[in-house]
Amino acid sequence: MTHYYDSNKVDISSITIDDRQNIIPGVNLRYSLSIPFKNRMEGITVTVILMNPSEADSNISDRTVNKLIDFFYCYTHEKIQVKKLYVGNVIPIYAPNPADTSAKLKSIHGANLLNHVQKNNINTVSSMINDSDIVVLAWGKPNVKTVHNLYYYSQVYKIIEVISNTDKDIFVFNMGNTNTILTEHGDPRHAGRSATLIDLIKINSNELLGLT
Repeated sequence: MTHYYDSNKVDISSITIDDRQNIIPGVNLRYSLSIPFKNRMEGITVTVILMNPSEADSNISDRTVNKLIDFFYCYTHEKIQVKKLYVGNVIPIYAPNPADTSAKLKSIHGANLLNHVQKNNINTVSSMINDSDIVVLAWGKPNVKTVHNLYYYSQVYKIIEVISNTDKDIFVFNMGNTNTILTEHGDPRHAGRSATLIDLIKINSNELLGLT
């Protein structure tokens, strides 16, 4: 199923994307996606960090990105509305399912491009955070049989280091049908799949690391 941007909410012609097509055969990257809301010159900018891109680019959206658009279009922070949404990722590889992500990671590593891709991704995440007013963590955790946990958390921790060096307010989603802010493994809950986004809850890096 193809998902489209809502032209009533999004200034579609002004969407920008930092992507790389076919860095090796069959592997596409998206480092950042910038989505300006329609007719909003004033307001805050929000960065949301997810696991990895599914489909959304400058022309088509996907289910998770549309869910974020619906939430933040109506959201206000200290009575101020959102004017722009950045979407970044722990892993910048386009793949609708984690098994594909793992295979593509191995291919990038085999082509000796992984360090370059990782550095670009962290630099882009840092740039988006610096340009934002608040940051929302919603990356979840891949299945243990897909992307290896050690690799995944090596990239997560680099993002946490970036967050720890900023004075921006950090949030996770309060979601329906859950009793805890974080998952049992301590991850921010993923905004995709069947998640119901209710509100944002402020958190700090020490809470995220289970130190408080």
